[in-house]
Amino acid sequence: MVKESLGHVKAISKSELAERYGVHKETLRRWIYGNKNIMNELSKIGYNKNNNLFTPKELEIIYKFLGR
Repeated sequence: MVKESLGHVKAISKSELAERYGVHKETLRRWIYGNKNIMNELSKIGYNKNNNLFTPKELEIIYKFLGR
């Protein structure tokens, strides 16, 4: 779960983020990998597609382009 009180956000699983968007994990994956802006910014911070969790910084990038 994302804890957003006082601006603190913790890492969450890809499945949990997909659930928050109301889509299947595969749909979320297509949204992210299909968006060049997201992938550009994620690659700049060393995103590893094999990790099961999104870090707070990765979440900021995703939220920036997909909304909350």
